[in-house]
Formats: sequence, structure tokens, C-alpha cells
Amino acid sequence: MVSRVFFVFQDKLKQFQERLAEERRNRLEERKKQRKEERRITYYREKEEEEQRLREEQLLKGTVENMIIVSFESLTHSTCVRR
Repeated sequence: MVSRVFFVFQDKLKQFQERLAEERRNRLEERKKQRKEERRITYYREKEEEEQRLREEQLLKGTVENMIIVSFESLTHSTCVRR
């Protein structure tokens, strides 16, 4: 009787450990997928932010260049009119 109970216990314990190992594998796989997706999202967000920053810098650079050109033209025009 004791040996039969012991074998039933061992069998149930083995089944539990197999289910536990499978659950751990599934959760690990799910965490890997989630981290991969988070890294992908972060990569594209940072890429978009960098592109936006570059567009803003180009726009600012263009604006500053236009201001310099306009200032220079107004200076040359002013000096021409005075002479």
C-alpha cells in the first residue's frame, strides 16, 4: 500500500514538474517576444525623433541662412541708397 501511494505521489510530482517546466518555457518565450517588440518600438521611436530633430535643425539652419541673406541684402541696399 505504501509503495503504491509513493508511486502515485512520484507520478503526480513528475506531471507537476513537467507542467511547471512547460509553463516556465512559455512565460520565458512570451517575455522574449515582449522585449523584442519593446526594442523594436523604441528603435523606431528614437529613429523618428532623430529624423524630426534633423528636420528641425535643417529648418532652423535654412531660416538663419535666409535671415543672413536678407540682412546682407538690406545692408547692401541701404549702403547703395545712401551713396
